[in-house]
Amino acid sequence: MVQHVTRGRLRRFFPENGQALAIYDWIGSMDIEPEHFALSVRMLSNENEFITKRVSPTDQMKNYNGMILHMYTLEEPLQLDDKDPYCEF
Repeated sequence: MVQHVTRGRLRRFFPENGQALAIYDWIGSMDIEPEHFALSVRMLSNENEFITKRVSPTDQMKNYNGMILHMYTLEEPLQLDDKDPYCEF
């Protein structure tokens, strides 16, 4: 499930063995705005405090099974690969 910035909560099922890139493609295909965005998830840390973690497009979807992903806007495109700064989404 994704909390979209303008459309509210959206739900779609994806195979657990896929990458989060499929979610980015799905959400990005819905609207022209926001042009650049990222997804994050709130999770409980080892110290029992909530932290926000950005979801990388290369992450495995099984890591976020049952969680709500939150969409937020970015000024610049999200990098697809930490090793290649020119590979953008």
